[in-house]
Amino acid sequence: MRIANRTPLVLAIIAVALAGYIGIVELRTAGTDRARAERLRVFPDLSRADLSQIEIDRGARGTLMLIRGTDARGGVQWRVMPDDLPAAAGAVADLLDAIDALEIDREATADTHLAGLEPPTALLTVTGAGGGATPSRHALQVGALDATGRGAFVRRAGEARTLVVGRRLRDLVDRDPAVFRERRLFAPGVVEAAQAIGYGNGPGSWRTLRKRAGLWLTTAGFFAGRAAVAEVVRELAGLEASGFPVGLVPPVSPQRWTLALGEGDEAPTLRVWRWPCVRGGDPPQWLATVDGGQTSSIICLAGDTVDRLWRQLAAADRAEPSLLPVDPAEVDGVVLSEGDRQVHLRRDPTAGWKITEPAVGYTADGEQIDEWLAGLALVALSDQGASTPLSAPLSAPRPAPSGARRLVLEGARRAEIVAAPPHAGKVRVERSGELGAASAPANLFAKLEPDPLRFRSRLVLELARFDVDAIDIRTPVGQRRLRRDADRWVDLASADVLTVERLLAPLARLAAERFALDARPFIARDILEIATRRGADSTKVQLEIDGQCRARLTGVPVFVLTSDACQALRAAMLQLTRTK
Repeated sequence: MRIANRTPLVLAIIAVALAGYIGIVELRTAGTDRARAERLRVFPDLSRADLSQIEIDRGARGTLMLIRGTDARGGVQWRVMPDDLPAAAGAVADLLDAIDALEIDREATADTHLAGLEPPTALLTVTGAGGGATPSRHALQVGALDATGRGAFVRRAGEARTLVVGRRLRDLVDRDPAVFRERRLFAPGVVEAAQAIGYGNGPGSWRTLRKRAGLWLTTAGFFAGRAAVAEVVRELAGLEASGFPVGLVPPVSPQRWTLALGEGDEAPTLRVWRWPCVRGGDPPQWLATVDGGQTSSIICLAGDTVDRLWRQLAAADRAEPSLLPVDPAEVDGVVLSEGDRQVHLRRDPTAGWKITEPAVGYTADGEQIDEWLAGLALVALSDQGASTPLSAPLSAPRPAPSGARRLVLEGARRAEIVAAPPHAGKVRVERSGELGAASAPANLFAKLEPDPLRFRSRLVLELARFDVDAIDIRTPVGQRRLRRDADRWVDLASADVLTVERLLAPLARLAAERFALDARPFIARDILEIATRRGADSTKVQLEIDGQCRARLTGVPVFVLTSDACQALRAAMLQLTRTK
């Protein structure tokens, strides 16, 4: 019994002793790991943020120097010396990562000749700002790979020890210096800011796309295709050299493909010769020069890149076949006018579309306006440039022809369109900024009618059928009054109850197909009056339908019913007045 009683006490003592031992060991291990981590760094006092210069001396294979500077926007920009050209941000970042994270795997006993350190494969020298006035410099000899192939031999300047580090650094310093050159031909923002793109491939072939008020025009003076121009800008912004030739110069032959970002002698210009950069290359690479760009003046360009860009430029130099020269999604204001009539729509960032002119007592239907704009974007133009060209671009509003309708699209880019009354099945269209007119289908004129009703919400009635208290129906065959008591219709056969349900179904959410914009007189043929009650509140709604399925509702202008709703309402009303 005494032994059994002592067992828990003994186990408790052992547990406490183990916990204490583990705690002491963990603390010592943690401290040792921290100290070991500090000792393992090749450059323990080097700060990546302070690095200002990196030099890689590869002996007979040349020296590469990277100098830290700033770009035009004030950001960090490393440059390759001695040519003073921008360095590739990705390649420099890889090298900085390798230097910053460089750790010692072990100390080696290998002979320095066998380790590739006599002479070294490369000498890496990094310079930092340091804590004082004198910059800090760190030099590292980089040698061969170790027997495992996963490490490389190195030796710090002023030390006799041979160390082994991960092979990543050796791979980076052993790269061709061209890898560190910026391959993009044009600095960020240069292409996007260009106001002209000129191109040609020989005498008399020069063509120019020009930007006016944010919109691109073709050489002929018409709005260029939006999608095609966007693709050209994207391609040019990302255009990269495929290589940097050594010892090659452009041939004397004038046969070349030329592209300029802007107009004038200072415009960044790319010239491509049908002269191979690499013999037997597949795909071929052509010799090119860049004046005013950010890369080397003599480069190689992949042949398929040149051919693709040429096709894209040709596509962008065709007139935009759509009526709208701007993307409907960019539009935040619309003005429709004809003579003294005008409708002004504004898109509110939070509340959606509003009708700001004229003052109306109803809200705008945002979906309807978006659909209307999308429909205008699908209107195809024809005969562009077939009519007599204008003497100057329509840069300012001109007096519209008699009876013409004007559409103004507001936003980051403004567009103005004037449509003359239809003639011979077509509408003459003039767009501000173009040098000529075009034609559009005759139905465009109706789509530009400046009536605010076209933008009113199509939902005209929402009726809760369970709140209906009474129904009065008048049709050409008679009239009838229906009354409900509690949850049942009074004196109605089951067949009539089903007909009443069919009558009320379209009224649950009655939507107009469109509002009637004509001035034809309205003569009601069928009249439906519905009384509803919810608690102590009672209301009445009267719906009138004429012979052409036009309808008039209390407080709503004349509108056209959808075919399904018109047929359902008429059939139910007629059935109920016949079977009274």
